[in-house]
Amino acid sequence: MSITLFRYSKGEAISSHDSTGDAMVLVLKGTGQFNVEGSEYILSAVETLIMPA
Repeated sequence: MSITLFRYSKGEAISSHDSTGDAMVLVLKGTGQFNVEGSEYILSAVETLIMPA
């Protein structure tokens, strides 16, 4: 298991990518928009999203 902390500025984005393992996103502050297998999710602070490998 590994835990990675990312911090993004307002309007910043990362490109789509694949992963060999499942991932969990926890939004600590603000909101985040995530696209997983064609479905869009908008999360607010303290919400989580599980993304399959």
